[in-house]
Amino acid sequence: KVRGCTAEVRVAVDLRRADDAGLLTVRLGGTSDARLTRGILALLVEGLEGESADAVLQLDGKVIAAAIGSQAGLTESRINGLGNILSVVQAQ
Repeated sequence: KVRGCTAEVRVAVDLRRADDAGLLTVRLGGTSDARLTRGILALLVEGLEGESADAVLQLDGKVIAAAIGSQAGLTESRINGLGNILSVVQAQ
């Protein structure tokens, strides 16, 4: 469950070994009771799917949320929610 979101949001993260060297890649899933939040979550899933765990951990959620939010015309609450979702992904 993602804290700090207006909507009810659940995120699941699965790490998979991509090669014999032990590189971990990210697989994401999730859902929300709010249609807009499901769309935001889908964008994150699409953008992060298959990325290395190290790359995901290096992301700055506040910068990404602000960049996406301003281009998409999201409210401050939704922008904060996007950052919160990414924080949960990184913590898992």
